[in-house]
Amino acid sequence: MRAQTDIAVRGGICTNHPGFGKTITSLALIHANLSDGTDIAADLRARQTPENGTGGLIAIQATLIVAPNTLLRQWASEIRDKLGYTQGVITVTGQKDLDRYTISDFKKAKIVIVNRTVLGSESYAERIANFVAMPGPATSPGRAFSQWLSHTSKQIPTHLDILEKKGLKRLQSHVRSRYAELIESEDFKAVVPSRRLVGKDFVESKRKADQKKEIKGASHSIPVENIGRPLFEHFFWNRIFVDEFHQYDPVQYESLNLLKADKRWGLSGTPAMNDFYDIAHMAGLLSVPLRIGSDSTRVMSKKNATLLRKDLSDFERFDMVRELPSDCLHARIHDVVQSFLNSFVRRNVMDFDEITYDDKLVLVTLDVDHQAAYTELLQQLASQEMNIRKFAKSKNTTRDQRFMAAVKDVPTDEEALSRDAAFLSGKVAYRTA
Repeated sequence: MRAQTDIAVRGGICTNHPGFGKTITSLALIHANLSDGTDIAADLRARQTPENGTGGLIAIQATLIVAPNTLLRQWASEIRDKLGYTQGVITVTGQKDLDRYTISDFKKAKIVIVNRTVLGSESYAERIANFVAMPGPATSPGRAFSQWLSHTSKQIPTHLDILEKKGLKRLQSHVRSRYAELIESEDFKAVVPSRRLVGKDFVESKRKADQKKEIKGASHSIPVENIGRPLFEHFFWNRIFVDEFHQYDPVQYESLNLLKADKRWGLSGTPAMNDFYDIAHMAGLLSVPLRIGSDSTRVMSKKNATLLRKDLSDFERFDMVRELPSDCLHARIHDVVQSFLNSFVRRNVMDFDEITYDDKLVLVTLDVDHQAAYTELLQQLASQEMNIRKFAKSKNTTRDQRFMAAVKDVPTDEEALSRDAAFLSGKVAYRTA
């Protein structure tokens, strides 16, 4: 028996080698969409349905770019230089940046750039919890956190509707009363672990025991001062670009996958493609579920097998060993995975081993002052047996200044002469290239 279903996918994975223009290609796509004259937000609203999880969210024209902190400036610079956008670009490097903007600012934006660490931070999870009037996540990263995040995301449209129709004060009042109900409910008797270690226990044999974490109960009150500020989960984005997606930790990855967008793109010059687990991780960015098969080391890397088993219960680990997928099933998984790669993943690669070059000598005649300067340098180097020996700073003659400028940051006499033959300054006889 075989079960199958159709999944609508808009977007793809670009894994071009570094230097092949992933950034500029992405910006060209954004600009072309913004310039074609269509009402992007209206088009998105027409495709919003409760079934795809976008019902009740705010449809906006903006593209969300999620990138490592080291690449934020590069994206902002390329947007300014290549597209000429001086307005409508929002950069969020940390939590405080969210407090500077309103939901209205995000509606007007063309591009929003966000540091990936924002999505995976504990403080951002607390922002989501405050907005939906729930205690914060009670566990460390894993399936339990994913379930918490999935549940809270489903509550966002209801509270967003109150904010949009009845205003901030009404939402604040609702959040306070709703939170008070939840913490008294048996279903929400939760604890929130801090990340601070309080001690280490050792057995008599001096072996290290499990580290204990401080556990504190959920607060009896909830802060509501900033619940009117934007969250990335508030919006149905026109498009999401995930730069260097192979570097994201599990919390960032789960948070990212729950964001709603009409089109989703992953960018990476060095993606992990070692086994079914890596490809399934990649496909998850496009909301395409793929099977990973067995965690046996003959079909899965040791690193990925460790990550997979880390979040499984003892019974699930036992069950994976008890019922190993057959070779026929693995062959079918391979076919499906290959079909995904053929359909949604593209890569331009360097198909040459080395760059060939030819030497061509071209005779150049220097003008009189340039030739005099070159001859002076040649004579001075010859007097030093073609060894660069710099003078003491106490010597301050014009000739010495020209020589020091000519050999500055140059390792050999040949390079000094070559550079001097190519460049001549009007004020100083020698200048650096």
